[in-house]
Amino acid sequence: MLQYLLRKYADILSAYEVIGSRYVYTRKYWDLVKLVCFNKQRLKYVLDAGSGPCNQGYGVLNLCNTSLIACLDISNEVLKSGKVNYLGKLSKGLMEFIAGDLRKMPFRDEVFDSVVSIATLHHLEANDLLVALREIKRVTKSSGTVLISTWSPWQIRFILWLIISYICKVINPKIPARRVLVPWKIKRLKRKVLRYYVLYTLSEIRSFIKEVGLKEVISDIYTPFKRRFVKNNFVLAIKRED
Repeated sequence: MLQYLLRKYADILSAYEVIGSRYVYTRKYWDLVKLVCFNKQRLKYVLDAGSGPCNQGYGVLNLCNTSLIACLDISNEVLKSGKVNYLGKLSKGLMEFIAGDLRKMPFRDEVFDSVVSIATLHHLEANDLLVALREIKRVTKSSGTVLISTWSPWQIRFILWLIISYICKVINPKIPARRVLVPWKIKRLKRKVLRYYVLYTLSEIRSFIKEVGLKEVISDIYTPFKRRFVKNNFVLAIKRED
């Protein structure tokens, strides 16, 4: 039953196409993105990879000396909501909204001074996550910065899921652990949409960063909201010159 539910709701595109316009109003940019601003003179072009409506990219535009934010997401609906919400607010810089897949991004090599991917990669299984990270590395300039964040599994809200998934894994070792379905309530439709997550540990994210050849600068747990029990892994890395 658990495997059936996880397979059924693993299509994250369908979930966010339904969520659509509401996402932009419930997620603001995190002060975490300031980490990519430490070398402001080099941040001419920045990519928000898996941007949703580009809340985090808008934050970089406000906090850093940035000329252009490219907002890349697989969902046309959330990109549309970002255009409506942000394009009229710009007092400096430009925002471009582009539909595309993190695993095969429509950009040439080494075009961005920095790439941020906030609360996105946890939607991908490990093999796809590595493909996405290699794409992020490819489009980042030498010595450019990469900021990644994913949900931490060690949170109160996931305890029941973790217990169930580990029990199932003991029964059947082929069942992956730390997969969860998180509901999003849509009032206008009077129903909930389930979003699929893979809850990676911080050590796993760090190992992925190392595997694709990015150099870690700092990593830690970050709490973006007043609700202190909400925790996120983050890693700031640099693309080393070959």
